[in-house]
Amino acid sequence: MSIKYILCFGDSNTWGYVPCSGFRYNEKERYPKILEELLGDDFKVVEEGRNARELLNLNDDEINGYKDFEKTLKIFSSYDYIVLALGTNDLNNENNKNGHNLIKIIDEKYLSLINRKYPKAKIILVAPPIINEDRLVGFTQFKGTSEKFKDINDIYKSFAKEKSIYFISNENLGVGKDGVHFTIKTHKVLANKIATLIKEIENKN
Repeated sequence: MSIKYILCFGDSNTWGYVPCSGFRYNEKERYPKILEELLGDDFKVVEEGRNARELLNLNDDEINGYKDFEKTLKIFSSYDYIVLALGTNDLNNENNKNGHNLIKIIDEKYLSLINRKYPKAKIILVAPPIINEDRLVGFTQFKGTSEKFKDINDIYKSFAKEKSIYFISNENLGVGKDGVHFTIKTHKVLANKIATLIKEIENKN
């Protein structure tokens, strides 16, 4: 069996930001590398996370996810799975975006590019975690955003069904002491969710 490549493309939670400290979880604690361990030697996971990354930001290339995504797709000649875990930063109070705006960007930018470049790649869309406003430490850009996050899981789920792509719910994807970033437990939960889904897909093929 040839090695299958999985791209995990996301924000600071994919990068592995430790709540409050800003340090990075080690490889054994971050969900992309846990995923690789769970799936075994026949799979290679490419980690592509960046702090503050948004799906689309035309005013700041540093956090413009789509620009990074275009570059990332050139790393390998093919990806078998593409995990998209973005949307949290787009919903902060500095942006005038809601969940419906996000799926429009995903559809018109990300899915369009994947379908052109890697039409056989299986796409896994991960719903952003629910921000805990009561715990926010230093992330004032998320104050007053609870309403934006309330329906994000349902919006992403409906969109995934409409586009016939795979979906990972934000259920049990808890955030840590800063109200925004994953705990070690959450990284394990997400890795197991994705691994279970990929194994199910592989068993059907």
